Amino acid sequence: MILSAKRANPKVASSYRKTAIFPTVQSLVESIKKGSTQRPDAAFVGLPPIAHGTPDSGIETVIAGAGINFFVDKPVSCNPLHLVKQCGDIVKQSGVIVSVGYMLRYLKAVKKMQDMIKEHKIHVMATNATYMSSYATIPKPFWWDVSQCGGPIVEQGTHLCDLSLHFGGPAKVSTIRAHCIPCPPTPSDSSHMGHLKNVPSVITEAKLSPENRIPRITTAIWQYESGAMGTFTHGLVLAGVEKPFQVALEVWGDGWWLRLENIYEGGTLKFRRPGSDKVEVATFGNDDPYMTEVIPFVEAVRKKKAGGQGDVDKASGILCTYEDALRTYELTWRIRVESEVSAGIGAKL
Repeated sequence: MILSAKRANPKVASSYRKTAIFPTVQSLVESIKKGSTQRPDAAFVGLPPIAHGTPDSGIETVIAGAGINFFVDKPVSCNPLHLVKQCGDIVKQSGVIVSVGYMLRYLKAVKKMQDMIKEHKIHVMATNATYMSSYATIPKPFWWDVSQCGGPIVEQGTHLCDLSLHFGGPAKVSTIRAHCIPCPPTPSDSSHMGHLKNVPSVITEAKLSPENRIPRITTAIWQYESGAMGTFTHGLVLAGVEKPFQVALEVWGDGWWLRLENIYEGGTLKFRRPGSDKVEVATFGNDDPYMTEVIPFVEAVRKKKAGGQGDVDKASGILCTYEDALRTYELTWRIRVESEVSAGIGAKL
């Protein structure tokens, strides 16, 4: 149906005229092996978290094994951490170019922050991230089921965890501590701290087992390998429609405060510098990080096809490799587990 619509659109019809359709990715790979189909230069993977990221059934291992470079959406999975790491090992050994869709790394505001840190030799001492979401605007059943999406930290809060690592460096995973306000044992119990009044009508949390109901508030703290500290709070507490997110990231250094706001509207950077009480503000217009993140991936694939040697992915400007995304996944997974254990849900690594 989608392909028919594309072919019927005169603006893009020529791009889809010779498009081949395969029932599975494995059938595509088999066709390539037989010489019936030319190997694609690249693949774009957009699947629910539960549907990929494992060594046996993950689409990544299939296409990487066929030598196909790929761009994959975040998170890299919502499956157990040890399985996702095994998938990562296979992908790494394949040598294909991989970019993961953490588009916030590509914001102009984020680039400005990185430039300021480098220019002024700011030693990052702490990061503080918050992600408050309007749960009333999420009528997707899979999103409310931890077994299908990994929970809000793994599926949604991952963006701010990734940005935190982008500025703070690798986390010392043994230091991660987290707590949460879980869904009430009886979701309709209005006396419980975790009761939500505006859950979409299509969602029936009572039908889910308690361990698969998503938490309302999650807070976490950790130390980076550098010695700096990181904190993160995610919440399902807003019920707005026009602006469904309230998201911010703060970076602290000696004499410096950098605060990134309006992240999904292009980004606003507020900052204070040494010797001044003034809050300076920088805004960034015409920013499309979704496009910006794809360009370096395409360039890296082109360079590799042209015989480029060495680390063509980083050299082309890819800011989040599969290894980077695995570090983010481990942080979010361990936050989830720590918070569930503290709430008595009893998750296992």
